[in-house]
Amino acid sequence: MELKNFFAQDEAGNILSAATCYLYERGTESLVEVLQGANGLALDNPFVSDQQGLVQFAAPNGIYDLRVVKGTRDYRLRMQCNDVTEISDEVESAVRTLEMSMANPIDPNKGTGMIGFNNGTPGAVGRTLHNKLAGEHVSIVDFGAIPGGAVGVNSSRNALAIMRAIQHVYAKGGGSVLVPATAEKFRTNYPPFVMDRVEFYGEGPGSGIIFEDPVFSKGRGGIVIGSSLEANRSKALAAYDAGTFPGVPIVNPSYANLPFGTFLRDNPSKVETRDACVHDLYLVAEFSSPTGWGGYGINFVNAWNCHAWNIWGEGWTQLIGMGSDVAPETPSNHMCTARDYHVIRPDPYRAYYALGFMANSTNCFMVNQYQHAPCTETWESIGKEGNGIAANMCENSGIFGVHIPNLGRVVGGSSAGVYIADCKDFDVDRVSVGNAQRAVQTFFFRSAGDPDRPVRVGPSIVGKNCESVLSLGSKYVHAAGFQNIGSSADLNLYNSNVTGCVVKGPVKTITYGSGWADYQFLDNNSIQGWERKTVVLRPIDILMNDKSDLASWDLNKSVMAKLGVSLKFLWKIPSHFNAVRHFRMHITYANNASAQGTNVIMQIRRMSGFNGNVGEAAIIEQTLSDTATNTTTLGSVRKVLSQAPHSAGQ
Repeated sequence: MELKNFFAQDEAGNILSAATCYLYERGTESLVEVLQGANGLALDNPFVSDQQGLVQFAAPNGIYDLRVVKGTRDYRLRMQCNDVTEISDEVESAVRTLEMSMANPIDPNKGTGMIGFNNGTPGAVGRTLHNKLAGEHVSIVDFGAIPGGAVGVNSSRNALAIMRAIQHVYAKGGGSVLVPATAEKFRTNYPPFVMDRVEFYGEGPGSGIIFEDPVFSKGRGGIVIGSSLEANRSKALAAYDAGTFPGVPIVNPSYANLPFGTFLRDNPSKVETRDACVHDLYLVAEFSSPTGWGGYGINFVNAWNCHAWNIWGEGWTQLIGMGSDVAPETPSNHMCTARDYHVIRPDPYRAYYALGFMANSTNCFMVNQYQHAPCTETWESIGKEGNGIAANMCENSGIFGVHIPNLGRVVGGSSAGVYIADCKDFDVDRVSVGNAQRAVQTFFFRSAGDPDRPVRVGPSIVGKNCESVLSLGSKYVHAAGFQNIGSSADLNLYNSNVTGCVVKGPVKTITYGSGWADYQFLDNNSIQGWERKTVVLRPIDILMNDKSDLASWDLNKSVMAKLGVSLKFLWKIPSHFNAVRHFRMHITYANNASAQGTNVIMQIRRMSGFNGNVGEAAIIEQTLSDTATNTTTLGSVRKVLSQAPHSAGQ
């Protein structure tokens, strides 16, 4: 028993000798039955302090209330007796037992099963840490994954470990699989399939996976969310179970995707994966051949409400794949997103769409993507793609926040920062692209478009040192504005499919593609600053000659030259005119004009330079001429000189 020593005192701190002391069980009026004095002998309860006010007693280990009474002074103290020497053996034994239990990794009632968990929010339910971790959070290391190693050393082991970890939490109804941050990345040689309600995640750029040879036969080889003909989960799982991976292709020709243009949104029975996510990982595509290509870092195929964010990638043909447009591989997605991801380096041999591609999908979005290095020109000689990001046959979707300082303009192929084809109710905004053929391009392959469901572009579109900031090759695009920094043209009208488009600018420079005369592009679209107007010129107002050279004139439509006199007319095209769509002149030849060799010449011309060289000839943009051939002596002949020039911006 522990001996307690203290002095009884009054309220002023004076010693109270012979004060009566009572020791009670805590919170009761029950006197403690077993006490000892300082001499080790039994002590009555109550007992008294000595002449110096000293109170001494020893009691069994426990908590008590001590009452001190003398005269009108009556107060209580809370006491605890704890003789460590008596319990040390018991404590040591209990600690050893607890340590053994806490170190038990098998018994669910021990180890983490002995630790309580509650997230602290109102209404939260307490449970054991084992219960939380077993169903919600596992690491690929728990299933045998090993970081580092040479090519092929740990790859198969890690591929199986990752897939088994995902299957484990999926079997429990969902949960989280961690790829821990390590000094060296985990190597794998077969794609993992993220399943319903599974979170596959890392701890940021330090959580890395190297995918060895992510080729077509492996379903593009990266992380797959869903299942399709080309990236078939059943085929892959069978290979995992049989131990025949990575040599067994996972393409399943008997699998039927939805036809292109038919959406998962309207066919929910075709959903392969729901409510899954991938985030905070660094993914690398590594090929054994210098001409290897084709990998997709994260491939959404027939996925519903699935998401990826905080992803870093190297060496991928597409870091994000969200659907496809080449039959029979035409999977669809609905309500999926990819955001805040970085292409550190595209596939050095071939990059379709380095940042990502969205196709045959609805209500899907790609937001805040960064391409840090340009596409290479390896495929330039055969005209392959080198684009940033694209979408084809998508509805109610969008691409926002594209940052590509240098796309790496691929000559002879497609080189667009953002490429949109056959989409409806689609938005593109917050785009900055440098060194591309086109910062943003729209195109038409299959869909005629819908004037009530346009593609909307801008207003925050920036093209730096591109051939054009915006190129239109499809119907019903509404462009809200853009910024040209060192690009050759604001706008390119690519082909005769461009109708019903509305472009706000103002647009200063336009280039034209094939299929139409320039003015037809302008006639069939509404472009700010390019409104069609007709100007009628009265001849007498633009006559350069003195009126004495005229046989007759009026203030309406006509002037007539004297015989043998040449007349000159000059009209300066106003600076606010951006293009000349059409010009014409009505002329009347008098009798015997042919005999006089009468002819008319009409030209659009400009000065060749603003300098002091007065002898420098003008540049003739367009010329029309006619020579009289009438030899009749009766009346006169009327003719119209007319031309639709191609000149624009002159």
